[in-house]
Amino acid sequence: MSRSHSGIRLTRPPPQRRWQRWIRQVRRFLLALFAWDGWPKVASLATAAAAVAALWFTGHSLSATENQYGLSEQGQVTDRFSKATEQIGSDNMDVRLGGIYSLERLARDSPTDHPTVFEVLGAFVRTHAPATSECSQRTNPGRMLAVDSQAAVTVIGRRDATRDGPNPIDLAYTCVSGAHLNDANMYGANLTGTDLTGTDLTDADLYGAAMSGANLSGADLTDADLSGADLTDADLYGANLTGTNLTGAKLTGVDLTDVYYDQNTAWSGFTPPFSRPNR
Repeated sequence: MSRSHSGIRLTRPPPQRRWQRWIRQVRRFLLALFAWDGWPKVASLATAAAAVAALWFTGHSLSATENQYGLSEQGQVTDRFSKATEQIGSDNMDVRLGGIYSLERLARDSPTDHPTVFEVLGAFVRTHAPATSECSQRTNPGRMLAVDSQAAVTVIGRRDATRDGPNPIDLAYTCVSGAHLNDANMYGANLTGTDLTGTDLTDADLYGAAMSGANLSGADLTDADLSGADLTDADLYGANLTGTNLTGAKLTGVDLTDVYYDQNTAWSGFTPPFSRPNR
């Protein structure tokens, strides 16, 4: 089609030619675009963005999974604790023993519950083995500390003390006479008024323990550490103090009649008894 205007003929390209020209322009644009040397940078950015997104998604998923696992684990700990405390209240000795050892395992598996576990075990001993006037008779032939109470103090004595809470182990005014507590960790324990008559405390750690008024007559404290312990008015009649460390211990009013000790017994700042009976 052509038009005349002021003597000039204008010719408009047919539609097919316009389409072909547009195709050529698009083709040149695409060729230039794909030939652009900035594409590697764009690809790197895209890859990095995808990696960041993947990491965020993975972290979010892991966090959600960990939270759910933590809730599930805490629920299991609560169930184990409830079951164990129920067991130690049973009338059956075997069931009580199972509960005591279940609490020990729980304290190992869950450090946050460690202090609570040993508060419960301390309460168990105070309830089942209170100090009475007949307590020391248990050291007589045929009279021993009850099996469950012995198990409880044994578990207490082998605990990981680094996980203890602010409150010390509390066995005050209990009767653990004749118990086997050799190598026991009673660091800082409250043993005020406790009857430990004839107890085996060989190599025990009693550093800083509160033992005022405790009955340790006939106890074996060979190589035990009682440094810094408060033994005010304690009864150590006939106790074996061979190699015992009593450095810094409070010994005011303590009864040391007929105790056994040797040159390795340490009690700096204190005048030891005159006699040293031979065993």
